[in-house]
Amino acid sequence: MRTLYLAPLILALLLAAALSGARPALAEAQLTCHFFVIPAAAAVPGGEATVTAFKAELARLAGGFTALGQANGGMIAPGGQFETDAHEVFVVSAKKDLTKDIRHLVKTILKRDNLYLVTWPVTGGYLPNE
Repeated sequence: MRTLYLAPLILALLLAAALSGARPALAEAQLTCHFFVIPAAAAVPGGEATVTAFKAELARLAGGFTALGQANGGMIAPGGQFETDAHEVFVVSAKKDLTKDIRHLVKTILKRDNLYLVTWPVTGGYLPNE
């Protein structure tokens, strides 16, 4: 019978520890978060092989990336008509602003002159490969 009381006690202790904010410390760093999209593989010369090459170079540049998956977007084109396209969404955090470097990869590998990319400064946990 006494073991029945032990389970709620352990659960209460674990909950108290979780709510106390006690967590392992991560090294904090000033980072730049980059959010950008590239065209879906079907719209890129060379298709999936080209997008894979882009991802490999992006990983070399930034140390890694998060691909959020496929999405669809729309815009008013220069001629005034509404257009939609499929694209892949990425988030990359780095110790410096990589906007020019990402733009260069898009231009040289994906053969695209335009790029939708936004950045913002963040302070966060960062586990560098150092």
